Amino acid sequence: MESIVKVLRILLLEDSLLDAELIEIHLAEGGIDCELVRVETRADFVRAIEQECFDLILADYSLPSFDGISALKIASSLCPDVPFILVSATLGEELAIETLKSGATDYVLKQRLERLAPAVNRAMREAKERYERKQAQESLQTLAAELEIRVQERTAELANANEALKTEIAQRQQVEESLRKSESTLRSYFELPLIGIAITSPDHKWIEVNDKLCDILGYERSQLIQKTWVELTYPEDLQADLALFNQLLAGTSEGYSLDKRFIRKDGKVIYASISVRCVRHGDGSIDYFVALVQDITERKQAEEERLQLIQEQVARREAEEQGQRAAFLAEASTLLVSSLDYEIALARVAELVVPYLADWCTVDLLDEENQVMRRVAIAHVKPSTLTHTPDIAPTNLDEFNLSADLPNILHTHQPRISAQISDSDLITIAQTTEHLQILQTLGLTSYMIVPLQARGRTLGTMTLVRGKSGTRYSSTDLSLVEDLARRAAWAIDNAQLYHASEAARRATQKARQLAEQTAQRNASLQALTAALSEVLTPAAAAEVAVEQGLAVLKASAGFIALLTDQDQTLEIIKALGYPQKLLNRWSRFPLTADLPIADAVKTKQPILLESREAWAQAYPHLARLYASTLDHAWASIPLIVEGRTVGGMGLSFREVQSFNEEDCAFMLALARQCAQAIERARAYAAEREARAEAEAANRAKDEFLATLSHELRTPLNAVLGWIHLLRTRQLSEDKIERALETIDRNTKALGTLIEDILDVSRIMTGKFHLQAHPCELIPVIEAAIEVVRPSAEGKMIPIHCSINSSVGKVWGDANRLQQVVWNLLSNAIKFTPNGGQVTVRVEQGEGELGDRPYAEIQVSDTGKGISADFLPHVFDRFRQEDGKITKSHGGLGLGLAIVRYLVEMHYGTVQVSSPGEGLGATFTVRLPLWVSPRESHSHSSVSLTVESTIFGNNLQVLNGLRVLIVDDEPDARELLTTLLEQYGAQVKAAGSAVEALDYLSRSRVDLVVSDIAMPDIDGYEFMRQLRKLELNRGDCIPAIALTAYAGEGDRILALEAGFQVHLPKPFNSNELIKLLVDLAESKVFSD
Repeated sequence: MESIVKVLRILLLEDSLLDAELIEIHLAEGGIDCELVRVETRADFVRAIEQECFDLILADYSLPSFDGISALKIASSLCPDVPFILVSATLGEELAIETLKSGATDYVLKQRLERLAPAVNRAMREAKERYERKQAQESLQTLAAELEIRVQERTAELANANEALKTEIAQRQQVEESLRKSESTLRSYFELPLIGIAITSPDHKWIEVNDKLCDILGYERSQLIQKTWVELTYPEDLQADLALFNQLLAGTSEGYSLDKRFIRKDGKVIYASISVRCVRHGDGSIDYFVALVQDITERKQAEEERLQLIQEQVARREAEEQGQRAAFLAEASTLLVSSLDYEIALARVAELVVPYLADWCTVDLLDEENQVMRRVAIAHVKPSTLTHTPDIAPTNLDEFNLSADLPNILHTHQPRISAQISDSDLITIAQTTEHLQILQTLGLTSYMIVPLQARGRTLGTMTLVRGKSGTRYSSTDLSLVEDLARRAAWAIDNAQLYHASEAARRATQKARQLAEQTAQRNASLQALTAALSEVLTPAAAAEVAVEQGLAVLKASAGFIALLTDQDQTLEIIKALGYPQKLLNRWSRFPLTADLPIADAVKTKQPILLESREAWAQAYPHLARLYASTLDHAWASIPLIVEGRTVGGMGLSFREVQSFNEEDCAFMLALARQCAQAIERARAYAAEREARAEAEAANRAKDEFLATLSHELRTPLNAVLGWIHLLRTRQLSEDKIERALETIDRNTKALGTLIEDILDVSRIMTGKFHLQAHPCELIPVIEAAIEVVRPSAEGKMIPIHCSINSSVGKVWGDANRLQQVVWNLLSNAIKFTPNGGQVTVRVEQGEGELGDRPYAEIQVSDTGKGISADFLPHVFDRFRQEDGKITKSHGGLGLGLAIVRYLVEMHYGTVQVSSPGEGLGATFTVRLPLWVSPRESHSHSSVSLTVESTIFGNNLQVLNGLRVLIVDDEPDARELLTTLLEQYGAQVKAAGSAVEALDYLSRSRVDLVVSDIAMPDIDGYEFMRQLRKLELNRGDCIPAIALTAYAGEGDRILALEAGFQVHLPKPFNSNELIKLLVDLAESKVFSD
């Protein structure tokens, strides 16, 4: 390759003096005469570019505070025409391509400095070509500008031709002479062989071309003139060229430059750099275009070759590095297995790591027992430096800040890599100000800390640090060190295992009998583990544990007892070897019993009694118990799972024992495995039960959704079908009437269906309310019969009625009571075949509902009947007897559930009976009759016998008591007021907690009956505020929480808030009156 003779001024960005000298030597050996100016920092680099001129820039990629990419950006801004070559020891393929895309001319690896001189020659040659092309473009642009100016001048001169013809002729001659000279000059430039030049028209034709362009494209001038430049453009580049050309036509630009491909006459594809300029007439319209075309095929090929060469070099370098790493790991593995003293082996590995991977390497191991880090190996590229490298890690992990690197690694088991150590990192690592100064002096640039892990344990860390070498750690380096750390960890672990094995072997030699016993017990534990893994019940687990314990420990008897009754009682679930009489007496006993097994469970510690003397000393009150047995030693072990005691294990021995450490360990292991097996069995049983419940719930949900879909679609289908037929307007009057009747019937069915769903939703959310008042029951029943009569007649089912017209009023919601009767009648008609019979009977009864008179409504049918298995579930939500019934009769299974809820809200009962399938069914509803306090005495003699059983004939049991009722529902207030006034109480009713508190601040009462669910202030808060008010007055008013919240948790909340009694709705009036009497008497007694 031809060398450049000129003395080149080269700016070298390099912090290593040795590398700079090597670069200068290779340039000289390559025949390049140069003056080399070396700088190390960013400031010196910028200053040199700004103050001096250079022919070439060489830059290292990795510098302590600066890098080659940043230098490239600065050079591209300040001296874009100066070639820039990166010279680095570490540059991957992706980074190399990125630097070339960013504007670098080339890059050379320091390991391949023999390529530097050819790269410099090539860069200078390309720079010269770019300079010549730029000069030619600038000359053409200058000529085009001069020509345009001359044309404009000529046009201006011709515009003044009318002033003086002679002068004009003379001037014209001068102008023509000048133009001839200009054209001659332009022609001489046009024919220069430096660059291809063409004059083109707006319609893409060649107007004039020079020989250089013909030579580039391979055509004769006459042939090229017949072509258009569009025809010769490579198809993939045409769109971009036309887009820029159209911008010239549109007047949005005056010129453009582009690298594109042409197709020569011989078919070859060449690369060309083109510059196009627009020349306009005096009026601004386009005259023609001037195009400069330079063949850059060789440069493009050189760039592609250079890129391919880079990729090959990178691949070759990676292969070499891979081989070096494999050799490194092989040598490290050899060192690690060369000695059973892992500290010696680690020291050798640390020396191997330096300087191949680090300037500084340390290995620290964790003492798990004392939680202390201990440095076992350290190596440095300069051993003298070790006197200045105190341990980075504190000695005690408890004092370590968790935000620092080392404890994070020990806690997360993840490595840490820092490509560049910042000042803040040094401050975090340093222990003192003096330590920080030492670290800053060392010039640390990059580090890695990798955990040493084996068999799930973190044994320590390996730390690698790089200093002024300038290279930074990468993910590839981390992968290599992680591999090395794994090998080192396994070597350490194997060595530790070896030492442990040796210690065990020596211990075995000293006590072979004990070792054999331990092995036997280990085998027994393994067998126990295998056996326990197969058990599915606590009793089975206990049986296996007791049998193994007796066999291995040579015990005479044993048992397992588990905690029950909220961990207050111990119950033996398995025992072997004890007399049955003893087991009958002690099968179940309280945890507070003074027994060894109870103490072991309570303290979570084993209770070991090695002789009868020890037993007598610890439990003298049990002397008769142990005297009745042949045993001389006892062991009681707690069963503990995850810190929670679940029971205990007891073992008895016929001989005096001396329990050693191995005996205790075996018994604890036996108990631990037994406890775990019992918990697994319990969990398995609970999981099976939960799964069964979940599967049942899912089936019920799926069945309900399927039924709901069917019940919605069936009437919708009829409605939509008739609506479609009505829209055709082709039906007769009879058909129209039938259609309207069908639509009306099915929309009502849909409405009923939706109302049932809403009712159930209100019931489940506690938002179902009655509009209660005294109402006649007979009209309600008759109205319900009339509603269902058309359906009965349609199936030819007569409805026989037997109604006692003297039945009195009931307190309730007439609409909801009609809904109850309607649901029962609809159900009866639905399940009764054509021609069957439905019977309705209404009577008045006595003495069933709290000894109050009641109305009895009975609906019987001769239909399908109910099986004995399904009878208990008739009133459950979403339940239907079977799928076939669902399909043939329809419905969601909500009606009877709503019936039960409505009847209970009216303080009544509902029952069902059926002789069997095919024998019909009978539903019986009983509702308490309403008794007005203002009715005549003759009527009250019948109705006011509500409490005769409890209170005899004394209807004034609440006489004189002042009772405050608090409820936001008016119907509930009226019902309670009427009921309590019948028994002589003086009742004050409040519609809110605020109103009640205001009344109580001014007046005194004897008893309070309050609802819980109220707006603004609920019953709980009302009671808490009342108790605070009473603290100042020194009294305490007994209170009853009368609420629909009926759960055990609701009862506890009410009592905690200050109520004396929690009475769920619907309530029994007899029970309420008795509670009020009891509370009143207790208050009098306490006063």
